[in-house]
Amino acid sequence: MASTTIDITINGNRRSVSVERSPSQPGRFLVSWDDSIRVVDAQKLDQDVWSLLMPETGFVSHRVRCVDVDSDNVRLHINDIVLDASVDNNRQKFLSRAGASSVTDDSAQIVAPMPGKVVRILVKPNEEIKAHQPVIVVEAMKMENELSSGRDGRVSKIIVEEGDSVEAGKILVVIE
Repeated sequence: MASTTIDITINGNRRSVSVERSPSQPGRFLVSWDDSIRVVDAQKLDQDVWSLLMPETGFVSHRVRCVDVDSDNVRLHINDIVLDASVDNNRQKFLSRAGASSVTDDSAQIVAPMPGKVVRILVKPNEEIKAHQPVIVVEAMKMENELSSGRDGRVSKIIVEEGDSVEAGKILVVIE
């Protein structure tokens, strides 16, 4: 399977990153840079938003949004971290595959980190919440996982109901 290589610079550090799609598992990629190789499960959540899960890190979900800033730069929103980056080659391929948009958005989403069942919803629509406040409980592999907000905000939408089965990367709650 052919890989795509991009040269990306973040905070002055330049890396050549190779991305190869798994031929046998849809949504799975091998990503390598320097001497590191990572398996990444990617699910597109919205036009320019992805949920990235890395099995070797315990299936922690990373919400990644790619915004086209100008002809030379992109802005990556990774959970609550914002990084400015430049992509030196294969830029258009990178942007189109990442679904980059030029629209900014102040909403945050809580996504299911793995397949499971919604056990409890701890907030109500329009409720003001604080960073790190528990929002929803999802049971996966016979363990309850309490998912918290990454920032202060207001619950704008609760997409699921208690008892719903959810897949990894499913948006559960939207916070503005």
